[in-house]
This record gives sequence, structure tokens and C-alpha cells, in this order.
Amino acid sequence: MGSGSVVIVTLFVLIFAFVEMVWVLNRIINAGPHEVLVISGRRRRIRLQDGKFAEVGFRMLKGGRTFIWPFIERVDRLSLEPMPIQLRYEDIAIKDNSKIKFEGSAIVRIPNEDEWIVYAGSSLLSKSSDEIAMLAKQKIESVLRLMLKSMTFDEINSSWEKIYEYVRQETYEDLKGFGLKLLDFGIRIISTYPQETASVSS
Repeated sequence: MGSGSVVIVTLFVLIFAFVEMVWVLNRIINAGPHEVLVISGRRRRIRLQDGKFAEVGFRMLKGGRTFIWPFIERVDRLSLEPMPIQLRYEDIAIKDNSKIKFEGSAIVRIPNEDEWIVYAGSSLLSKSSDEIAMLAKQKIESVLRLMLKSMTFDEINSSWEKIYEYVRQETYEDLKGFGLKLLDFGIRIISTYPQETASVSS
């Protein structure tokens, strides 16, 4: 083999090695400090905190970096940051024949624990942050409305801790099914007015 052929082969090997190195580097991704990467495409078994095993179609990365197999795996990111939710509801008929209007706020998040992330990975990957917040908002408002309807105005004003605990307990399992946990919650009544009654005459 002549010197010219050696140079060509050497250049070809170097170019190939460079392209392969760039390709590998482009398939390495990092997980930020407040997020988890859900890498789907291959099934695997994971161990949960209670010692049980679950079979899922993804792996999780919390911090660090990993290689993503092209054409086999895809990456979704789940934020572990707290998500604020604005609550507002009008015309709730309560027990003393009046109606109330309330507003408030809640904070939910995906806990940084494998079991919760498995639930979130199974339920939330295709959803935007606004859609995730709406899921939690609808559940919290539904539970809250049901409780307020069974109370009088005075009972509501004197039972804020009871209301919070009720909402926390009643939303726990449903929110956990989405991988979400209620961190904080509060409301205030912004108006109350008599409930209109309809009269029926024969």
C-alpha cells in the first residue's frame, strides 16, 4: 500500500471516529436538578419503596446523565417543581340556604420518589404543565365544593383546618394516581348572598 493510500485510510478512520464521537455525544442527555427524565421504549422492572416490584415501559433518571438509544428510546421530562393552582368557584349552594363564591390557591408537585414518578410517568407524559394543573384543579374543586355544600356559612368560617384536612385526605389517592401530591391549600369566601328559591303554583 502506497503512502497516499495510507493517508487516505487514516483520514477516513479519523473522520469516522469523529462522526461517531459526535453521534454518541449528541445521544447523551443530562437531567436537571429539579426534574426527572422518563426514558421510554424498553420494558423493565423497578423496585418501589414498599419493596414491591412494578413492570414499566420506561426508566427514570434523577440527576446525572445517560445515553439514549436512537430509534428505540424517547425522552420526556417531568418537572419536580411545585405547581401553583388558582381556585375559583361561584354559586355554591350551602346548607343555610345561601350561596357563596370563593377563591383560593393550592400547590401540588410530583414528589421525588420512584413510586410517585412511576404514576406520573404513566399518566402525565403527554400533558403540558397547564393540563397537569387543570387535572389537579378539577379534583380539588370537586372535593371542596362537595364539602362546602354540607356546611353553613358560620361552620365554614370556623372550620378552615377541618376543610383543609378533608380536602387533603379526599384528594390524596386520586392525585397520587397522577403522581401528584397536595402540598398546600387555602381559600377565602369573597361573597355570600341568599339562594333564590323557585315557587311552584298549581
